[in-house]
Amino acid sequence: MGTSSKPGARSALAVTGLMHRLAVFDPRVVGTPPLGLDLAGSDIDIACHAPEPDARVMWDHFRGEQHFSLRRWRGAGRPVVASFTCAGWPLGIFAAPQLVAGQAGWRHFHLERRLPTPGGGLRAAVMAHRQQVGAPGPSRWGSLPIYRLPLPVGERVGVRGLPGFPMLSPA
Repeated sequence: MGTSSKPGARSALAVTGLMHRLAVFDPRVVGTPPLGLDLAGSDIDIACHAPEPDARVMWDHFRGEQHFSLRRWRGAGRPVVASFTCAGWPLGIFAAPQLVAGQAGWRHFHLERRLPTPGGGLRAAVMAHRQQVGAPGPSRWGSLPIYRLPLPVGERVGVRGLPGFPMLSPA
């Protein structure tokens, strides 16, 4: 959906075969592209399950990619993160020991997919909000404008284990 001349995220991933290369790690695309909220500078994030995340595996598979970087956050359970450019898209692969369904990035994305907006049209509401307040760089905001939209009192988002919350309103 972005406004640049690069291919759509789905096309970029298909052309590169990246999801096929990551298939054994249960890869799932999260963030703004699958929500239809991507802008020209948006990136593609992929959450993966790697029972024993190994920076060497990421290094061996992706070190030849354009703008490659690799980092490992300190602390138990933190992912190994490979970043690079793929088919014109900045890309981040987050390989964590937790099943993808239990990772913060997936839970956040899962919640975003379920957030209702008054009158429907999540994408339209978020994009209108971005225009109203001025769209800061997507690397700083991503899908966060979703959380500034008012929700009806008592609305439940239907995510198991998360209680409904009465209102998210503009700051």
